[in-house]
Amino acid sequence: NRINQAFVDTIRAAGGNNADRFLLIAGFGTDITNTCNDAYQMPTDTADDKLMLSVHYYDPSGYCIWNSIGSWGSKQDYTDMNEMLAKLTKFTDQGYGIVIGEWGVLEQQGGLREDTEEYYENFLDNCDYYGFCPVLWDCNDVYNRLQCNIRYEELATILTAHSLANQS
Repeated sequence: NRINQAFVDTIRAAGGNNADRFLLIAGFGTDITNTCNDAYQMPTDTADDKLMLSVHYYDPSGYCIWNSIGSWGSKQDYTDMNEMLAKLTKFTDQGYGIVIGEWGVLEQQGGLREDTEEYYENFLDNCDYYGFCPVLWDCNDVYNRLQCNIRYEELATILTAHSLANQS
């Protein structure tokens, strides 16, 4: 909390456009549960409505990162994701924007993991519903940097369907 407050105070005092620019404030460990704990507080700000909260989402980590869970998509999986993301309304209800600065499902043996499409779809549905800004963290080559496209057609379709241009 003290570091986040010092960050806001330092930027606001730096002059130029800094008095009014948007600032992205990291949640506690970028973890949703820790950030939603009452011990975490957003900093005070001299600018009105210019703070956004940044968290990450890789739940369950055994599925998204570590490969210790082979599939995703049970009724409980959906409930867990929906309830976790709903916790962030604690901040949207106070007027803060939410940026989920990292999320995704790592590949498995050079391809998509089972149920990745369902995971993406439900995650993005939640982001659309709550007005969160999701930023796909691509350390697993979902995005082909040489050809500037999504490597997997099924994910490209899902991501495009959730794009601002298509939703407009």
